[in-house]
Amino acid sequence: MLAQKNRLTRREDFLRVCTKGNFLSLNGLALRYFPSLDSKTQIGFSVGLKFSKKAVERNRLKRLLRNAVRIHIESLKPGFDIVVIGNAVPKKYDLKTIADVLENLFKKAKLIK
Repeated sequence: MLAQKNRLTRREDFLRVCTKGNFLSLNGLALRYFPSLDSKTQIGFSVGLKFSKKAVERNRLKRLLRNAVRIHIESLKPGFDIVVIGNAVPKKYDLKTIADVLENLFKKAKLIK
């Protein structure tokens, strides 16, 4: 599970990142990031109805995304707010595949130390 200090939870922060942040997409996952007001990196997750109408499947994808980010959290640069969006992910994805795609997105965004 992702630590509480690394979670992006406030609606205002989500809106700021989604409206002003930079956007990258790869293999069904999207990433929006924007410099944070704090010196720590916080990450939020969004999986919409476009992925599945069933809450069970959306929540499972969010759990997979949180675990994949937890693997890379130590190597991320501090001072960014990040929103990971999973709307077009194939339902057969597993943790290793999602972690690899996220690592590639973080590298493209130059968010890894």
